[in-house]
Formats: sequence, structure tokens, C-alpha cells
Amino acid sequence: MNVNGYTIAPGANLSEANLYGANLSRANLYEANLYGANLHEANLYRANLSRTNLYGANLYGANLYGAILPNGETWETYLSVVVPQLLTSGGKTLKEVIETGCWECHNWANCPIAVAFGISEEEHGPVLLIPRIKEFIKFFDANLIPQPKV
Repeated sequence: MNVNGYTIAPGANLSEANLYGANLSRANLYEANLYGANLHEANLYRANLSRTNLYGANLYGANLYGAILPNGETWETYLSVVVPQLLTSGGKTLKEVIETGCWECHNWANCPIAVAFGISEEEHGPVLLIPRIKEFIKFFDANLIPQPKV
């Protein structure tokens, strides 16, 4: 597939690549290594990110609509199903978490995850949810997760 004049192939090594504002719409990035890549404001609309390494990638302002995420779910499923389930896994309702104002600015004290679980860092969450917690924080810090509707 040609993207901005480049062929993106499954398994590509784009570690530390500067893809700021790149149009990666519909790109097949299956099993690509995007470790530490700059994807700031990149268009990843309907991109296949299945099994892609996004560790340390800058996703601030990226467009993930229609994208298939590293674990195989769509961005829309992540927002509509995973986020609400994750935020209520600590025993609070979604309304209780949101009413704290945790979407207004971000520091750990008012992070939705800190509010939802009553924890002071990612690693203090339920062990089986730590990967999801880290994923949420990556997307939240990139300003990609809109406040869920209650």
C-alpha cells in the first residue's frame, strides 16, 4: 500500500519514525513496530494496527476512527465498550467517575483511572487490568478519549 509515497508493509519497522501529520489512512500496519514513533496528528483512519507495537508512540491528536487497534478491536468498540467497562471495574459507576471533573485537565490526582480505582499509579491497579489501564492512559494522555456519555 502506498501512503504519502511510501509503501507500508505488514511487519514494517517504523521505530522512532517521525510520522507527524502523516496520512496513514487505510494503511496495513499489521505487526509493525512503531515503538517511539511520532504519530502526532497522524491520520490513522481505518488503519490496521493489529498486533502493532505502539509503546512510547506519540499519538497526540491522531485520528483513530475506524482503525483496528493492536488487540484487534476497533477504535469505536474501544470507546463504546472497553472504556466504560474499564472505568466501572473499580466499583464506581461511570457517573461517579465522570462527575469528579477528571476529563477537564490531566494530572494523576484527577486521572479517570486514579478516580475509578482509587490508585496512585498504573501498577497499583488490578493485575489483570494493568495492560488495559496503560492503554487507556496512553490514549487519554494523547487527548483521544472523549468523555463518555452518562
